[in-house]
Amino acid sequence: MKFDRFDYFVWAILGGLALAIAGVVLAGDRVGARVLRTLPDAGGEVGALGPLGLEFAQPMQAASVEARFRLEPAVEGQLAWEGATLWFRPARALQPGVTYTARLEAGALSREGRATQRPLAWQFTVRAPYIAYLASVSGPREVWRAPAAGGAPEQLTQTDGQVYDFAVAPDGERLAYSVVNDQNGADLWLIDRDGGGVRQLLDCGADLCTVPAWSPRGDRLAYSREPAGLAPGAPNGPPRVWTVDPDSGQTAPLYQDSQVLGYGPVWSPDGRRLAFFDGGAGGIRLLDLETSQEMLIKTLMGAVGAWSPDGRRMLYTDMDLETGQPHVTLALADFDAQTLTPILGAESAWTDFSVPAWSPDGGWVALGLRSAESGPTKQLWLMRPDGGEARPLTRDPVYTFGGYRWDPWGTALVFQRFELNTPFATPEVGVLSVATGAVTMLVTDGATPEWLP
Repeated sequence: MKFDRFDYFVWAILGGLALAIAGVVLAGDRVGARVLRTLPDAGGEVGALGPLGLEFAQPMQAASVEARFRLEPAVEGQLAWEGATLWFRPARALQPGVTYTARLEAGALSREGRATQRPLAWQFTVRAPYIAYLASVSGPREVWRAPAAGGAPEQLTQTDGQVYDFAVAPDGERLAYSVVNDQNGADLWLIDRDGGGVRQLLDCGADLCTVPAWSPRGDRLAYSREPAGLAPGAPNGPPRVWTVDPDSGQTAPLYQDSQVLGYGPVWSPDGRRLAFFDGGAGGIRLLDLETSQEMLIKTLMGAVGAWSPDGRRMLYTDMDLETGQPHVTLALADFDAQTLTPILGAESAWTDFSVPAWSPDGGWVALGLRSAESGPTKQLWLMRPDGGEARPLTRDPVYTFGGYRWDPWGTALVFQRFELNTPFATPEVGVLSVATGAVTMLVTDGATPEWLP
């Protein structure tokens, strides 16, 4: 067989392509598996609860990556994968003022067996927290934020005063809020922590979609939905709990049974259980999302209690009507044991309690308490979960305190207070140091504060 010039030219091209492909393969082996980016970027900031992320350019062998990842100083936490991204969520709040170093040793393998060639290290810090709150009584009702250490407030939402309520995502990056619409319903919206990224999550029409609650991982929202009335101007129907994916907007009722009512959903800290008040059943319904096991806690107070940090117990309030003089009681529900244990209620010096707030380490609870000495006001108290070692944190008979929430470190409480003796007084928002009792007042016209880590 005789070859002409054209044949030699074609063979030369094919040979060059083969060599190029071989070169690419060899270079790919030398490059190995690649990390596309770190979350946050090197030198960046995160909220107190993270999370930290490593995004790879290709699917990885999970065990080989996890065995090579660590933080300095060491931090306990959980690792989880979303596609080619590894997330680390700390078990305890990261400390402000500390520079952390995240490391990935070389040798982490992709699913094709390629290894990361070089060790990776990047540093990050923990940002100072803000307080998000609703303002105001005297002006448009919007979501604002202010530095927890004190400073100028900033308005986040722009709804012409139509915000109904809001909730902060666990990582502090986003907020969900409900906005009254022109059909007298309420839609759900999302906004970034700095006021950007505004988008409508759910168009609820004439339905009322309110009291959003983030799951601990921030991948789901639970909310209460009250269907529109049967006729224009008619009252809305009874509330039921729904959930929605904050990224896709896919939503569905928590129960297919329309007889199960629900308002004010609260996730357990481990994300396994969801609690809400079922007005039809007259109590707090607790649902295990993994096993569908339920527990119903009868209470006349109409509010969900406080989850323990391990998600297995709940402190809740009830009304005792059997003594001739009604009084509020505090009890502990154990989901695993299916037991209810009275904690407080028989003390003659304590006449009323608010829903408690469990500290992040589980060692203490804060609650609003009206005592014989405080007159008509409720003061902030601190006590053990069994009611022991109780002591007041505030002693100001001019103000009644509420809306209290722990910071991620268990060192401070944000609160709302209201002056009883002043006509047309507006609620105020402040932060109290548990160790020193020092109070930093942030705003004089704000309500329902939450930590924005």
